[in-house]
This record gives sequence, structure tokens and C-alpha cells, in this order.
Amino acid sequence: MSINSRDQYFLKSRLEIRSIQNITKTLDTEIFQKKVLRPILKLQNTIFISVFLDELRRKKQNFTTFSSEDKHKAIQRHLNTNSSLKQRFLGIVIGLFTNAEMDFYHCHMSSINKRIFSMLKIRLEDQLI
Repeated sequence: MSINSRDQYFLKSRLEIRSIQNITKTLDTEIFQKKVLRPILKLQNTIFISVFLDELRRKKQNFTTFSSEDKHKAIQRHLNTNSSLKQRFLGIVIGLFTNAEMDFYHCHMSSINKRIFSMLKIRLEDQLI
């Protein structure tokens, strides 16, 4: 598969999020978040949930018995301190970037990583609490 066909495949497989409208007066990283990150995180949602719950299971933590507050703390703690989990989550997202998106990511890595984990935290909390 050539680079162009790989990029086209990823772009065609992305979900369209209709709520993304007027993005002309925003930062490049905000546009990237709306056009690239949100569709990828939505597409990969079940994978994120599965990976997170598997991580807790392997750590012998029964998430279903946690209170809402403890679930919130567990999500926050794992996203802040568990570097191997964070790297897996990043791989799940970054693996679906096109070449141009990867170039943009390399130039804005810190900012984009913060956006990814902020959005992922909200997704996990919305789904699991």
C-alpha cells in the first residue's frame, strides 16, 4: 500500500462530526483537534474503554465496585501516572494519522498530547462513571 493510498484510506474511514462548523478563527491546534483528533477518538472509543478496563483488571482493581468518586480518581491517576497506558493510548490515536497529520503532530507534540489526554479523560469519565 502506498503512502497516498494509506492516507486516503484513513481519511475515508473517519467519522464525520457534524457539530464541527465555523473553525476559521481558531488556532491550528484547535482545528487539528476538531478535524483530526475528535473523529479518531470517537472511532476508537470502544478500544480506549477496553484497554483501560483491561489495565485495571491486570492491576487487580475491580472498577465495577468503585464509587463514582473513586472511578473518577482512578481514571485521573492512570492518565497522570501510568506511562505505559498513556503510550498505548497515544499509539491508538497516532497510528491513524496521515503523513501530513504526523508532520503537524511532530511540530506541536506537547500541545496535541495535552489535548488528546484531556479529551480522552472526558470520554472515559462519560462512558465509565
